[in-house]
Amino acid sequence: MHAFTHADKGILLLIKQLAINPGVVAREYVDGKRNKYFNPFSFLILVVGIASVILISSGFVSFNTNSRVASNPVSVFFNKHVNLVILFNMPVLALFSWLLLRKSKTNYAENLVLAAYTSGERSVFFSLLPAPLWMLLQNYYYLILGVYIFCWMVITAGHAGGFFPEKNG
Repeated sequence: MHAFTHADKGILLLIKQLAINPGVVAREYVDGKRNKYFNPFSFLILVVGIASVILISSGFVSFNTNSRVASNPVSVFFNKHVNLVILFNMPVLALFSWLLLRKSKTNYAENLVLAAYTSGERSVFFSLLPAPLWMLLQNYYYLILGVYIFCWMVITAGHAGGFFPEKNG
């Protein structure tokens, strides 16, 4: 595992730090304190793989056409390519944070680190709360999805608040 991640600490400690100090982990990583943490991109790939298995196992994402939720082209695409959607939202999130917060004087690569940790934490959160809720409360798909999207915005805002300097935030 160490050869793959090049981290001195475990993934559970990273997840804890991301929950307690959102954005600070990415800020420290960008500032050169890299030995304390998983590489953000390795973390994201690992977590997205685990989250994809949980999504499929929970039934939240179903690859068959007999899904309980009405099919439309967008949901069909998301169902078939959920792991790619999660991975590819990271550069888009980085682009938006870089463009919207240009006054912070961060570059796109630094925003990619922030987006990787944020997307990874969001995948962990989804695996722990919305996916299990879906298994228990399948009739409330859209409510669970709405709560998840709201939480995603809160997680992203928390990471941005900890990452960008206070004077520019």
